[in-house]
Amino acid sequence: MQVVIIGLGQIGQELAKELAQKKHDVTVIDKNKELIDNFTNKYEAIGIVGSGASRDIQTKARCDTADLVIGLTGIDEINLMSCLTAKYLGAKYTVAKVKSLEYQNNDVFLKQKFKIDLVINSEHSTADEITRTVSYPSNIIVEHFFESKIDMAEITLREGSPLIGMSINELEERYKNKIKIGCIYRNEKAYIPTDTIQLKKDDTIYVLAKIIDLHKFLKKNKLIEKTVKSVLLVGSGNIGEQLIINLTKIGIKIKVIEFNLDVCRQLSEKFDNIEVVYCEEINSEVLVEEGIKQFDCCISLTQNDESNLVVSMFAWSCKNKKIITKITSIAYTSMLHNVKIDTTISPYSIILSSIIKYIKGIKNSLNNSIKELYRIANNQIETIEFYINKDYDFCNKPLCTLKIKPNALIASVVRGKEVIMANENIELKTGDKVIVISKVKNEISELEDVFY
Repeated sequence: MQVVIIGLGQIGQELAKELAQKKHDVTVIDKNKELIDNFTNKYEAIGIVGSGASRDIQTKARCDTADLVIGLTGIDEINLMSCLTAKYLGAKYTVAKVKSLEYQNNDVFLKQKFKIDLVINSEHSTADEITRTVSYPSNIIVEHFFESKIDMAEITLREGSPLIGMSINELEERYKNKIKIGCIYRNEKAYIPTDTIQLKKDDTIYVLAKIIDLHKFLKKNKLIEKTVKSVLLVGSGNIGEQLIINLTKIGIKIKVIEFNLDVCRQLSEKFDNIEVVYCEEINSEVLVEEGIKQFDCCISLTQNDESNLVVSMFAWSCKNKKIITKITSIAYTSMLHNVKIDTTISPYSIILSSIIKYIKGIKNSLNNSIKELYRIANNQIETIEFYINKDYDFCNKPLCTLKIKPNALIASVVRGKEVIMANENIELKTGDKVIVISKVKNEISELEDVFY
């Protein structure tokens, strides 16, 4: 595919790097010449210095023949204008990243009038992700598949867990194959597990099951301790504002510590059911004074990664049941995992996953079999929903007779109202909905790519 990326910040660089490594025809546009030179010296890509909203710059970047133009600058209006210009020139598809919540309710208008094919509101998506994490009990993160017919829980095995030392085969058989271990994240590396691999302390495992079976599994292993009823929110911004809306709807008590006096006033005027506290700077004394030890959950959303790290590590020392940390730098995610603070939310990762899913959907637009794509295990693993809409060669054959690529797994199948955790004897059929878990490097775009 011919892809033009406008804005070479962190997300732009990560996306351009991945697409270039996958041999896409990549052009990057940014006003910063140093960024362009550094990137094009490392990767196979064309670099152009200038404004991505400029018609002349876009003509030079061949946007008129591009399959996809993506606006990823830090300014919403430039991203929107860039997409409008690209569509006018003849680009097939356009994607714009926006931050302002004002654009959230204008998706239809932007798509119809601006001809933008995908608008990604990073702040709104991040708030929704945090809401899902907060609403589930204990320190469990859950993704939902096929309209919640299947859930996937991310669980870190702490000392004393009865799961430590068990093999994957033993564990799945113990629960009568009603659960599936899709991935193990160990020492910063992700693995698609074999039957004989044994679980270790501090492993993070990804467990798939029907919601009722998942709850039974969590309860039996004492992983459900307490639902979140109160949240201390440190920092707000657009993400925090949307999060307050989400959490108050489900009856959660909220206290906000904010460092901008104007923002405090705005929040107090807009929300009459939350407590807002102004603070010039954050430290342990302030957190204790504002009652951090009494809250079920601490969420750190300041604009500074280091401040979020400090807040989260202090919350961990106070034994908060759930700690959620917004991180913009990918390097900090592993640091938090090592100190047993596992729930990190990265707006950049959310945007990257959304765009990669969209690109795979474009490549696969003829049969449109990909329904959803999620990245897990520090972005090393893709969990993909497929719909089998025709009779493929691999259909009606036991999985044990087919050759599946290394580091790939057929995890589960939805057949009508029936949910099946995949095993070697299952046969895939037309009409099935299938969850595939695979390492990113496998580049799975169609269900056929799982087999060789």
